[in-house]
Amino acid sequence: MTTFNRQKISKIIHQTGPSDKSKWHPLWVRCQQSWKQRYHNFEYRFWDDQAIDNLIYTKYPEFWEMYERFPAHIMKIDFVRFAILHQYGGIYADLDIFCYQNFYAELENPAYIVENPYGNDPFENSLMCSAPGSPFFYKCMELSQSRWEYTLRIKPDFLENVGVISTDRNFGLSLRPYMVFFITGTQLLSSAYRKYPELTNSLPGMLFNNNDISYHPMYRTKHVHTGLWGRENIELFDEMSDSYTELRNIPIDQFDFYKDYSNGNYLKNNFLDIYKNDTETQPSLGASYGYS
Repeated sequence: MTTFNRQKISKIIHQTGPSDKSKWHPLWVRCQQSWKQRYHNFEYRFWDDQAIDNLIYTKYPEFWEMYERFPAHIMKIDFVRFAILHQYGGIYADLDIFCYQNFYAELENPAYIVENPYGNDPFENSLMCSAPGSPFFYKCMELSQSRWEYTLRIKPDFLENVGVISTDRNFGLSLRPYMVFFITGTQLLSSAYRKYPELTNSLPGMLFNNNDISYHPMYRTKHVHTGLWGRENIELFDEMSDSYTELRNIPIDQFDFYKDYSNGNYLKNNFLDIYKNDTETQPSLGASYGYS
């Protein structure tokens, strides 16, 4: 057993976002507070653009040229998550993830990524955990650089107009940012898992990433998918809407994280463990949970 495998996940909560809170989605404040309340005895670190740039420039100069040239802001945000967890360890969560329970005691291994029950890629980078010095998250950075260099060499025109709008049901947008996924996002993370399955573990989507308008008392966290995805999307959404009044046709000022708006249509089985065991080579954290 390596020294890293004996380390515990750091007691730090990491989140990234605009320093200007006028750019925040209204639900982000409530999500942020949920982490601070459940982990009141943990260090809390908020990373704005200046802080993430400084981390890469000072601690990871080998990736700085690529990082600086990323054509979409979300690619920097994606990439720096790996660097944050490698450098400091802790729990990284997107600002639109609500925390229901302190699950730190359940994290028996030194690295985790969260399952994605609904997308084409089996894992998301929205919630990840690590002890400092994680070889998995450094491998993610190396794989990102390899894919960046490959794209520059083979299809540089793919990087000239990178789409940054992910599917969002509020606005009917369906442009899929494939190059973002491939170089820094969910597809990159899922490929890294397949390549280095021994270096990380999975957080079950059933408990950590279920239907975004559902609720169940066993939930640890839930990703509500507010659709603000990097600086480009925030600027676009400012033009399209003066305010954020609804989420999935539910008024924001009435949105209840503890109400099941899905009428029971949340995941009741851990589909990723059952049907995608080609990528799940280790026992899942959720394997011992009953859920109905």
